[in-house]
Amino acid sequence: YINGQTVEGRTSQQLLNSSVLGLAFDRLKDAMQRGYGDRLHFVEFDDLTHNPKQKMEEVYSFLELSPFTHNFQSVEQYTHEDDTVHGGLDLHTIRKDVRPVQDDSVDILGAEIVKQYSGAEFWRSNPNHK
Repeated sequence: YINGQTVEGRTSQQLLNSSVLGLAFDRLKDAMQRGYGDRLHFVEFDDLTHNPKQKMEEVYSFLELSPFTHNFQSVEQYTHEDDTVHGGLDLHTIRKDVRPVQDDSVDILGAEIVKQYSGAEFWRSNPNHK
């Protein structure tokens, strides 16, 4: 409870290996380190929003599936989540189109926290990541 009172405290709590986010991060990193990188395909948000057609084609190729034609200008939201548990932040509304988004991580987290976690993208060494 006490650590959750600051942005730095909440960030460190979320990245503990006993939290949902930290555990998922650690498991993916472990899989890569153990040689299972060929079974994982990472798609970074910025890559997807800047080049959705290409990134989705890469996903279908990785999965060895025939590509599906997506309309990236008309995205429909089918699920609805209760954002009140997240302090009323609008975290689950999907935009109608896929487009790049302004990086506001420094505004939200602060420069020190962003700097602290920069370079943690272990998946970029994965030969499947483009």
